[in-house]
Amino acid sequence: MGIKFQVLKYVPSIGAPDAVLLNSVMSGNYVPGQGGTTVDLNPGTFSDPNSVGVLGEPLNQPTTPPSIESCQLAAGVYAQLTPGATLATNKISLWTNNNAELGNTAYPAGTLVVKLPLR
Repeated sequence: MGIKFQVLKYVPSIGAPDAVLLNSVMSGNYVPGQGGTTVDLNPGTFSDPNSVGVLGEPLNQPTTPPSIESCQLAAGVYAQLTPGATLATNKISLWTNNNAELGNTAYPAGTLVVKLPLR
């Protein structure tokens, strides 16, 4: 399955939001050496377990690229997001605190929150 996303909340929560925060759901194994796991950030791919609502925007990669908002993975693991040409081609790579890419292993436990600008 890789990395899928759930709508966590919109920011700001009042008025017209500037961004959506997406909580990761990771399963399977991380495979190194591919520039990261390809993640699809198209709104139609998000689940909405808390009934926050899924806005239909953006339809294209926003001017301000998506970014890692919060990374609380297993000790010593951090994440890097590399924007793709489209919303469907972003990549998230996982690294150890020794600046080495994580090996071929199960995705680490924890949470990873991505901020996707809506404009």
